[in-house]
Amino acid sequence: MKHPLCIFLLSFYATFVENHGWAQKSGYPSGISPDAIGHTLNSVVTIHTFTQEGGHRGARVGSGFFYNDRFVFTRRSVVEGADSIVIVLPDGRSVPSELVYCDGVSEIAVLKHSLDRVTPIRYGESQCLTPNTTVAILGNSLGVFPSVTLGRFIRHRKDGLLELESLIPPGNCGSPVFSPSGTIVGMVVGNCCDSLKSKQSTVLAIPSEQFLEVAKSIDKMRSQKGWIGISVVNLENGEEGVRVVEVMQGGPAHKANIMIGDTLLYFEGERIRNAQELAKRVREIQPHTTVSFIRKNRGEKSLCKVEVGALPLTTP
Repeated sequence: MKHPLCIFLLSFYATFVENHGWAQKSGYPSGISPDAIGHTLNSVVTIHTFTQEGGHRGARVGSGFFYNDRFVFTRRSVVEGADSIVIVLPDGRSVPSELVYCDGVSEIAVLKHSLDRVTPIRYGESQCLTPNTTVAILGNSLGVFPSVTLGRFIRHRKDGLLELESLIPPGNCGSPVFSPSGTIVGMVVGNCCDSLKSKQSTVLAIPSEQFLEVAKSIDKMRSQKGWIGISVVNLENGEEGVRVVEVMQGGPAHKANIMIGDTLLYFEGERIRNAQELAKRVREIQPHTTVSFIRKNRGEKSLCKVEVGALPLTTP
């Protein structure tokens, strides 16, 4: 179903481009149809972030998209430093989300959500873009969501980014860039020009191929590192063993009835020397493996079995 505001804005921008002579001056093809935009609309989200500092509450807005049914991708600068994050869909649904990973190379941020019935983007290859190809940027423009901005592909830069000719209002950082067929080919970084009043403004975007690298990193982290959901400290006076000081609600240790104050003495039949060694050994265990601890609580020792989980995604 086509969103009427989206179709209106697409028609508006097409008229704007034509009236400003871009088609004649730059070989600007019309390229993108309302149907292609309508099919991608439900993959795009607005991202609201909130901060609290010194009694003052701040707010920012950006854009993002459903990479799959679990994660929203956006730009790191959209969510960095936020105390809380809320994503809003074109159909009006909104839900708090959690920053679970930031890629240090591409600056792509990954948000985890609890929504169902979402529409992931359709992946496309930015390497297939040729100069003057029309692209569409969908996002939040000055608080108007969803909005559509047209542009054209210029080149692949040596630094790995895409260079587009367009002019995007604030709020579009993290917005997806779509090809004429409605597949995603990039993510907006921001404007790059001397003056926003210039008729020809450059927009930089992260190429879609980097999304796959981030997704691989997420899968690798989840599949290779074990986790039981506790924080421990070394015992005093150099004694071997560790004391539990935090247990994550719903985590593997919590399910196994490990409690704050327990002293863990043995792991898989071997004495636990210190917290660092235990953490290393747990990370090396494959998720879904059952391991054993000997623990002491109120002077009594007991055997405790824990099913190791997957290490949750964290920001570096």
